[in-house]
Amino acid sequence: PGVHDGLVQFRRKVQGTEHFDSWVYLQITQIVERYDNRCSLNATRCNISMSINEDMENSGNPLHFSYGLTNYFQTFRRYVKSRSDWQLADVDGTLETCDPLEKYDNGTTGSRTLYPCGLVANSYFNDTFKAFYCPPNSGTCELLTGDDWKSTVGWPPILSSIPYPLS
Repeated sequence: PGVHDGLVQFRRKVQGTEHFDSWVYLQITQIVERYDNRCSLNATRCNISMSINEDMENSGNPLHFSYGLTNYFQTFRRYVKSRSDWQLADVDGTLETCDPLEKYDNGTTGSRTLYPCGLVANSYFNDTFKAFYCPPNSGTCELLTGDDWKSTVGWPPILSSIPYPLS
């Protein structure tokens, strides 16, 4: 994986004049934020704030949040082949297909076989997002949680597909 640019977009959903919903992009605010160089390589947690300093008035319609990565090549041949199906099936076999992540050497105890080995098993990330609502001229902001996400940020079909609780 290379440089990751977090892409944040907020979209406004408006009702169509017929009996169906239509997506009209009346206002799109886009933030492109490079964050791969913002925290130390050894950090277990990295917090990055992004602010939208313009009015996001939504007239009662929810705001929609989307996120994307660039230069993240999970379909690249070397990436896809870097795993051991034998190892994943708990059968003795070769680790040659795990290249370049077959073993781990911490410099003190010698090298150990990675289990699971390969790029596929060792290239996960967990980006977590929190949204805050800052009413005009209030000087304070409130964290949107639970039902706030459902009523002001999320779209029901998307929310129902999320396998973990929103916080």
